[in-house]
Amino acid sequence: MPEDNISGRGRRPSERSEGQETYLGPNSRLEGKLIVEGDLVVHGRVTGELHSAGLIRVESGAKVEASLGADRVTLRGDVTGTVIAAGGLALEGSGSLNGDVQVGALIVEEGALLNGRVTMQRRGVGAERTSAKATASDGAEAAGGAAPADQAVEKVEREKAGARG
Repeated sequence: MPEDNISGRGRRPSERSEGQETYLGPNSRLEGKLIVEGDLVVHGRVTGELHSAGLIRVESGAKVEASLGADRVTLRGDVTGTVIAAGGLALEGSGSLNGDVQVGALIVEEGALLNGRVTMQRRGVGAERTSAKATASDGAEAAGGAAPADQAVEKVEREKAGARG
């Protein structure tokens, strides 16, 4: 895939997510909720929820049955669940997504599978910011700097509940 702004490839280091990358290896299995401040790379199996202030990247061979909330999401593996990515979603050739998405931008490569409802919102004036990164920074300001990742999860959960009701 050519360099793009969704996956973070082709970006200057200052434009990439701050902080560390968290890896779930190919022999890893996670059941539950994982919240990271930096980027998250998944090679294994996940059931539950994943939230990142930066990028979530699901690699080829990974199996994820979870809701994902991040600024940017790149899928090369198999995902079943809701994806919220204000910065954008890149569904690469080996990737598949069965679930609804709310994104700021969408790239679907030839060979990738997408089954679900897509809702797009522009970033900027008048657009609601729905990413974990935006929510984390907003939550930190409102809470005086307390637990930005927890604030992000709460906002994503409120938005999901509102979408159902």
